Amino acid sequence: MVEARNASGLTQRALAEKLKRSDSFVWKFEAGERQLKVLEFIEIAAVLDVDPDKLLRRVIELSSR
Repeated sequence: MVEARNASGLTQRALAEKLKRSDSFVWKFEAGERQLKVLEFIEIAAVLDVDPDKLLRRVIELSSR
């Protein structure tokens, strides 16, 4: 998720603003302290202009290392 956010050129604060959420919302899921609901994941992918399927596959790939 951090990789996708960085690729989009957004800071945590900018992503939070686009999602209309708090900065801590973004920090917590990026730090692994909060799990995302499916619809939240899709919303984040849309804001990042990333295909949610490809993003999920990348998250799975990185988490299995």
